[in-house]
Amino acid sequence: MSYSYPSYVSIKKWKMKFFQFESC
Repeated sequence: MSYSYPSYVSIKKWKMKFFQFESC
């Protein structure tokens, strides 16, 4: 589970970036 944490954060950051880009 420890290794899954970084992946989740990375995906969250990528999603946030994607949504921000779409919003613009």
